[in-house]
Order: sequence, then structure tokens, then C-alpha cells
Amino acid sequence: MYQHYNGKFGKQVYIIHPGEYLASADPIMISTVLGSCVGVALYDSRLRVGGLNHFMLPGSLDSQSFMTSETGKYGMFAMELLINDLIKMGARKDRLRAKVFGGGHVLQNDVGRDG
Repeated sequence: MYQHYNGKFGKQVYIIHPGEYLASADPIMISTVLGSCVGVALYDSRLRVGGLNHFMLPGSLDSQSFMTSETGKYGMFAMELLINDLIKMGARKDRLRAKVFGGGHVLQNDVGRDG
């Protein structure tokens, strides 16, 4: 993860790359750049905790590599990582609100594709 100071906003900006995520209770800025990947922002407004992940592939329970992988490049695992960190901070699943961005049709196993 890369971070830099943004003078316009007067804050550190944390840049999330594919396979990464960040959850925080601090008033920070989190950013990413998406192509065909997906980014999911989750936020608990009562506790004011939130985070962002950036994943490339949805994941499949049929894949041996998915089952042994601990990487956030798969959506199924990336969501668990982010949700679990937020819950550790006191967030509740029923209060989480999501914004989902990105997705594309570039592979046979695309993110966001049915079937």
C-alpha cells in the first residue's frame, strides 16, 4: 500500500492496489484506480468505521488455488478480510453500507458476470 500527503485535502491518502484492503476508524482518505477490477467500500455510520478493498477475480469454491490462497485478489476472500477487520473495530454487519465500483468483461471468469 502506498500513501502520500494530499495538500488540497490536508490529509494522508492511502492508495489501495489490487489484492489489498484497508479498514480504519480514523478520518483518512482511501483511494484506488480501477480498470476491470472491483473496489468495494464498506461503512458503518454509527461507529464511523469503514474501509475499501480492490480485487481482480470473483473466486470459485471449485478452485484449489482459491481454497489455499490468503490473497485479497479474489473477491470472496477480499470481502471477508474487510468485513472481519471492520467487525473487530466494533462494526455490525446489519449496519454496513456498501458502494461497489468497477468490473469488466475481460476473462472467461469475469467479476460481476452471472453463471
